[in-house]
Amino acid sequence: MRARPSPWILALGLLLLPGMLAAGTTFEQMEAWDVAGEEVIAGPAWRYADQARVAGTVSDDLFLAASELAELTGTLGRDLWCFAPVIRSSGEVAGHARLLAARNAAVEARIAGTLMAAGPTLALGAANEVAGDVLLMGDTVLVEGLIRGNLWVYAQQVTLAADVGGNVRLIAADIVVQPRTRIAGDLVYTLPDNRELIVGAQAEIKGELRAAPSPFAGRAAPTLATRAMTQSYFLLAALLVAVLWQAGAPGLAVGARGVLLAGFWKTALIGSLAFILLPLLALVAAVSIVGLPLAALLGALWLAGLYLGQIAAAYALGSALRGAKPEETLGRRLGLSLFGLALLFLAGLLPLLGELIGWIAALVGLGAVLRALSGVKSQWVVIVGDKQPAPPTALDNKEEER
Repeated sequence: MRARPSPWILALGLLLLPGMLAAGTTFEQMEAWDVAGEEVIAGPAWRYADQARVAGTVSDDLFLAASELAELTGTLGRDLWCFAPVIRSSGEVAGHARLLAARNAAVEARIAGTLMAAGPTLALGAANEVAGDVLLMGDTVLVEGLIRGNLWVYAQQVTLAADVGGNVRLIAADIVVQPRTRIAGDLVYTLPDNRELIVGAQAEIKGELRAAPSPFAGRAAPTLATRAMTQSYFLLAALLVAVLWQAGAPGLAVGARGVLLAGFWKTALIGSLAFILLPLLALVAAVSIVGLPLAALLGALWLAGLYLGQIAAAYALGSALRGAKPEETLGRRLGLSLFGLALLFLAGLLPLLGELIGWIAALVGLGAVLRALSGVKSQWVVIVGDKQPAPPTALDNKEEER
């Protein structure tokens, strides 16, 4: 059988439903949001609060971000997207649930769709019931209750005591399968150093029980010559893309550079959230009715965004070191891009540190591109070709005074 609150909101809007944002959907911000047991919220709800408690009913999708606590004990008519340090969910969700907890999440809910959750500590309680597949990513993960679909867990410590109707895939440093575990499919696990899997005597596994190597095992460290060759290909390809980007969409390139230089940390946070959420959206699409084509499209957009992000970061890096001007020609923009790309090329030759710098550049650049696409303004002006703008005339000055 065969993972400050205001950038969170911006990232959610950019990644989840940009069309709704364009139509005017915005988060409502408040200190506390309480939905009593008899209260009904009609239509999609977008909320940001310090603390949120939902005991009533939300008839459509709920997009919730909280800076302290999100407690969900009511009924949600469609999908749930929740981002908070602490999440407690024990109500009913008629669609899919997506949870991102900065500290811990406790789930004992009835979920009609799939569940994806990420956070340092995740606990699916005995009353938990999920009709679809479950994906969990964290440090310490406890899985109990009923899962009718497949289960994937990536963690440091995993304790499994659930009834799973499909296959189970576990990757962790420590795994315990408790006696009350029931698995209708296969149990495939990965432990380091050939560590023994602990399986309770009463656990029932109807499919195959087997160990699998880590996806990262057996990779030899590349030599300096190999890294130089790889980075050379990256430099040439990135330079070609930079030429096409600066010539074909200069406004986006200049806008991305502007927002990155104006707000590095906000841009970095948005890029990091996009890096996490886009693959989650692809997984949602893969297991939903829209199917694999949309999942493939989202995956392609994720990869393209990371690649374009490195080029955007290189352009901003070159501008920061060589000096950015409010008005720049195509030649100067390409020169700054090449300078930044060359620096990233040299940094990429460093073992470990080079990879870290490359990832930082990609994440920050991805955030810059998303912010520029969202319409964030910058003070930079695009000059087409090498033609400089004509100086203002006396008539222009009079019109400006008016």
